[in-house]
Amino acid sequence: MPIEFVCPECRATLRVGDDARGKKAQCPQCGKISELPSQIAPPSPSQAASTLSVEQSDTTFLGQSHITRGPMLPVRIDFGSVLSRGWRIASRRYGLALLGSTLFLLLNIAGGMIANAISEWGRLAVDPLSISFASTVGRILFDTWLFGGVTLFFLKLTRGQTARVADLFAGGKFLWRILGVNILIVLSLSAILIIGCGIPALIGYLSAPDAAVRDRAEDGATKVVATETPSGKTNNGLTTDESADQEMRQNPRTAAAMAGIGIGLMLVFLPVIILGIMFSQAVLLVVDRGMGSLEAMRQSIRITRGNRFTLFGLGLVLSFISFLGVLAFFIGLFFVIPVCWIIGTTAFLTMTGQMSAEPISEV
Repeated sequence: MPIEFVCPECRATLRVGDDARGKKAQCPQCGKISELPSQIAPPSPSQAASTLSVEQSDTTFLGQSHITRGPMLPVRIDFGSVLSRGWRIASRRYGLALLGSTLFLLLNIAGGMIANAISEWGRLAVDPLSISFASTVGRILFDTWLFGGVTLFFLKLTRGQTARVADLFAGGKFLWRILGVNILIVLSLSAILIIGCGIPALIGYLSAPDAAVRDRAEDGATKVVATETPSGKTNNGLTTDESADQEMRQNPRTAAAMAGIGIGLMLVFLPVIILGIMFSQAVLLVVDRGMGSLEAMRQSIRITRGNRFTLFGLGLVLSFISFLGVLAFFIGLFFVIPVCWIIGTTAFLTMTGQMSAEPISEV
């Protein structure tokens, strides 16, 4: 019989399995770690009926794997187990997964085509900048709404619950929280790139001598200004791009700044990957747990701790699978994306303690 108890911090009612008696669990709402009761009084008939109905709606079985939507108990995932389990679930429910992901991709493509058409039309209007801005904002909101719906669809499908096409259009209740997560992630990555690339670029620019200007001044040479002609070439016989490259070679500071940016990109590559993995589960937490943007990002950092190397390996495998789909004239993407999505969702359900870490046994 499951154990129900009230979090002493936020007063949320939590439920865990009977085998968790006497152990510690962290509340998914406030993060408070509490010791679970070792004994529990038998519930009244009304409470028992209420508990039973909740368990029936939130618990299901896939083979011999118990999947439950209860308090998050972070689990260390296994690379092979997640792949084999995800593949098994995908093979069993592939038809529905293919239908959902295909509708998602088609709607996404259609939204992009409409946004581009509006932007092109805006160029002929009186105020093209405002129309282009409105089109971009509309596209972002539409994609975020759609992504929330498809995330809900695959969470249900992977759990073994009844996933419906209508779930694809149920992302409105997650829209602003998912948008908040995306904005915070973009700001975090931008800060790393600006600091990581800007500082080396500034150091390179300030440390390099402006030798070309000094030499020209000493020799009394007259600088020739390159003006672009209608033929696309400058008055020195070079194209615009060639002239820009020549100017960069003549200016050591510009070259040093560009070299600094290149060094910075190499330096921030690993931190950007790590940060992306740390925040990779935030949207799933918003949809699955109804968390706010900041809380979802905080909990994503917590549940990925100890799983980041495994998630990186899974990301490489899923990227390779997607690449194979691209090689098949992009049509293959429609067939491999459902498998990738289910494997990713399987990893999330496993690391949050909602799915057994053991592989699915043959039934």
